[in-house]
Order: sequence, then C-alpha cells, then structure tokens
Amino acid sequence: MSERGEPGFAAPGAGGLTVVTGATGFVGSHAVAELTRRGRRVRAFVRDTDRLARVLGAHGLDPAGLDSVAVGDVRDPRAVADAVADADAVVHAAAVVATDRTREEAVVATNLAGTRHVLAAALDAGTRVVVHVSSAAALFPFRSEIVTPDHPVGTARNAYARSKAACEAHVRRLQADGAPVVSVYPSGVLGPDDPGPGELTRAAAFWLTGFFPRSAAATAAYVDVRDLAAVLAGAVERCSGPARYLAWGTHVTFRDQLEIMRRVTGRRLRSGPAPRPLMWAWGRLGDLARRLGVDLVLTAEGYAYLFHFRPADQSATSRDLGVDFRPLADTFADTFRWLHRVGLVDAGAIGRLADTPAS
Repeated sequence: MSERGEPGFAAPGAGGLTVVTGATGFVGSHAVAELTRRGRRVRAFVRDTDRLARVLGAHGLDPAGLDSVAVGDVRDPRAVADAVADADAVVHAAAVVATDRTREEAVVATNLAGTRHVLAAALDAGTRVVVHVSSAAALFPFRSEIVTPDHPVGTARNAYARSKAACEAHVRRLQADGAPVVSVYPSGVLGPDDPGPGELTRAAAFWLTGFFPRSAAATAAYVDVRDLAAVLAGAVERCSGPARYLAWGTHVTFRDQLEIMRRVTGRRLRSGPAPRPLMWAWGRLGDLARRLGVDLVLTAEGYAYLFHFRPADQSATSRDLGVDFRPLADTFADTFRWLHRVGLVDAGAIGRLADTPAS
C-alpha cells in the first residue's frame, strides 16, 4: 500500500446506519443534516440530549427523526463501543477545537483518547468505514508549497495541533495496516448555524464590527461547513478502505479576503496596515488576555498559521467524493447573514446582505 493507501470504494447510495460523534458540534451537526438529507439512517452520539434538540432544530431536524440517539462521552470506551456496535459507518467529529491555552488540558484529554476509543470500537465491531475529521493543524507546519493528502504529520507545539497530529499518527498506523479509516483535513471552518459559536465564527463577527488587518504576507484558508459535511457524507457513501482527503476550500490572501468581504456587504469595513511585528504582538497579547477571560481574536497559534499557511491540491476530493467547493463569497455572505439572524451583529454590520436572501 502506498503512503496514502489505495482507497476502496463502496457503491453510492442510501441506507445503512451511520454513527456521528460530536453531533452537537458545528461540523457534527452539519454532518447529521447532510447524511439525513441523503437518506442515511443516523445515530447521534452526544453528551447532552437537550443541546442536541436545540442544535438540530437549526437544521429543521428533530432528534425523534433520527434512527437513534446514544448518550455518552468519547472518553468512555464502553459508551463508545455500545454506540457503534451495529454501525455500517462512523463519522468521528467529536473534538475540542481551541487555540486557547487555558483549555489545553481538555484538548489533550479529549482529542487523542476519544479518537483511539472510537476507532478501536468501530474497527472491532467490523464497521465498513470510519471517517475521521482531522485538521490542517495535524499537518502543520507545512513542508511544501502545495499541501497534498500525503503530507507528513505535523510537529506544531501548541496543544490543539499536537493532539490532532497525535490522532493523525495513530490513524496512519491503522491505515498502513489496511484499516478502513478515511482522514479528512479541513482548514478553517466557516458557515451558518455554528452552535458554539466557535473561535473562527467569533472572528468573523469581529471582522464586521471591529477591525480587519491588512497584511501583505498573511493568508488563510476557509472551507464552508456545508461543503465539509458533503465531503464527510461522500466518504461514508463511497469509501470502504483507507484514504485521505483535503477539505481546504479556498486559500486567500488577507488583502483579497478584505476585498471579498467588502464586495458582499457593500461596506468599506474598518481596516488598516498590520505589519508582521504588530500581528505577532497581537497574538501574544491575545494569549495573555484569554487567561483573563478576554477574547482579542488572534492568538500566538493563529499568528503562526496566518504567516505560514499554504494552498492545497484537493483535486482528489472532488474527483472521488463528488464535492465542488463553493465560492468563498457565498460562504462569507451566508455566515454574515446568520451572524445577524442570531443577534451576534446588527443589520448595519452586514450592509446590503440584510436585504438579500441566503443561498
């Protein structure tokens, strides 16, 4: 088997039971919605059934319409084993996603242990395929100008990246042995209906109401959460062997990002030059502020990504899984409309989007 592995493919179609861990999270809830839309039977594995009802309600779903709901924690191997015992497929989306150093203990305790438990239980149960939601952080720092699915596991030092890299190393050992585990690597995930809201969604609100730095060297990549859900569902439907897929979405410079946001909102937006030393100081100050319960949006980890991110070759994702990533302008527009709809920004912040329907 090659480093990437030779992916096996199942016949596309509906049916079969898919267990989704982290079903009350941003990615997990959208995965539940997409799988349900495609006719898959879904079991949500969650810690809080009340939260599940609220989160799925944003997608027009009722937990009663799912195949079933399993209650437990990914850190509990017995609960995980019970949840996946009769599954055809598992989407492992449960993770603590945080660059906040005050949450390092939770990040490390949940991400690696949870991944080990879910993969072990699913493979022991003979599950046809396990789709593991990895991260671009698992491959960081990037060692090539174009990131590919075979990129080596990363060596970043912060807790979140370390935890995801450790998960990825474990997954690749299983893949090397032929285990039907599919890794999906999203970049920064944006879109509507974020139940957190998470760090990047809060950053999007700040771009509209605060200040967006113009930096010649900074870049980022954003994938629409709905496209990511389609990648996960495509892997469930089509894969039956080890494989790796990138879900980078769109890689963009900060200058181009500002222009896109101005175009979709019709607003100038507050912005100004932000040389690299200023961004570095902002990230360091952001780390200190979070220890005091204050969110300054940027962290030291975020700074590292902004100045060392790379574009990716995600052609295999489109070819094998049938997913075409939507334009970044559409993602921004729908994200900004949702921010206004839930009261995180006012109508003035989203400009002309307040008068246009969502896509």
